[in-house]
Amino acid sequence: MTLRDPDPAPAIIIRPAGAADGEALSALCALHAAYERAPFDPRGHAVRLAEALSAPVPRVAIHVAERVAERVAEKGGDLVGFVSMTEEFETWSADAFLHMDCLFLKHGYRGRGLGRRLIDVVTAEARRRGLPTVKWQTPSWNADAKRFYAGLGATATDKTRYALPVALNGSRGS
Repeated sequence: MTLRDPDPAPAIIIRPAGAADGEALSALCALHAAYERAPFDPRGHAVRLAEALSAPVPRVAIHVAERVAERVAEKGGDLVGFVSMTEEFETWSADAFLHMDCLFLKHGYRGRGLGRRLIDVVTAEARRRGLPTVKWQTPSWNADAKRFYAGLGATATDKTRYALPVALNGSRGS
């Protein structure tokens, strides 16, 4: 006979990501790219993430949503989402802002308040850095994300984001 936990829902913690999270974060990035119908090249991705997170001055701040077991006997967690952010400067306002590059949750973890918890981490980081604004983008077809962000009080702008590959000597650029 198998005993079931009265509350089988695992705890979800939000914590800063570290270099050791590189592989798991890379897997989440692949899922995120697939969700957004975008190309993803996994070659070296986990290593580059780990390097960015462990640099003396980290190039990116990433927090992860980790599912953790309630029982001590179960070790390790499962990353179920993440948010990444970098500080940027905008010439129009002549001010810095926090750019939220990605906010992603695995399918079964959306609509459970985790997105709001990750956004709270982002706004806390903006406050800590003295930045007056957080900016980001989402695909034009993502109605759920647009509803979520509008519910936070965010306002949309009408811009299209472009990407231009730059050829680098013997590196990733094309």
